[in-house]
Amino acid sequence: MTPASNIWAQAACTALGYSNISTNAYRALCGSVRRLCPVSLTEQPRGWRDLSPDEQQRYVQRLTNTYPGVRDAQLFMAFVKHVLQAYKGEVKRRLREKAVHENERDDTPGGDPSAVRVGSL
Repeated sequence: MTPASNIWAQAACTALGYSNISTNAYRALCGSVRRLCPVSLTEQPRGWRDLSPDEQQRYVQRLTNTYPGVRDAQLFMAFVKHVLQAYKGEVKRRLREKAVHENERDDTPGGDPSAVRVGSL
């Protein structure tokens, strides 16, 4: 992946001082940024604005310790906020699909997930 192929990959490259970043390295960077968040993002979808000021401060400290060579802090934080927002949307989608799947299983006769639901007659 070249920096120009993805605006957020380009932002990450510029902020970190890279000339370009591979697709795998970009995905690893996004995963690392998510894992550094001080709250569990998989249980409850959250973006930057959903974090308390204390959580934001702890998160920034973790990011600073992990990425000490950031050349453009504002651009890097824009990238971090994008990663959180994108992951929030992904988690919401997964939770919605899980709820739909569980509702379909609950509606089956006898709770048997292998049973086929038949409409009312």
